[in-house]
Amino acid sequence: MIDLTKNINALIKEKGETQDFIASKLGIKQGTLSQKIGQNDKIKYKTLLDISNILGIRVIDIITYPDVYAPVKQSCESCKQFRLEVKHLSEYIEILKENKSGKAT
Repeated sequence: MIDLTKNINALIKEKGETQDFIASKLGIKQGTLSQKIGQNDKIKYKTLLDISNILGIRVIDIITYPDVYAPVKQSCESCKQFRLEVKHLSEYIEILKENKSGKAT
């Protein structure tokens, strides 16, 4: 059986945060958060989603912790550079289009 309460608390600690911090981000008291995640079989998906967003992780990774369900692929440096060049080129093309349309009017 998956222990979501244990997983959430371990991830909060792993990320260097506290339940108090998570609760403040959610706009609730720490005790309320503790109650929400303390009932392992009744944790709502929205609670998991909110916590995952605050911690910068995916809900599935809370569920499968300590395993990662599907590793996030890392980009190689040349791929990052290529995407950056394409982005700049696309921006430049848009500028040229704007200038061309401005001259035609």
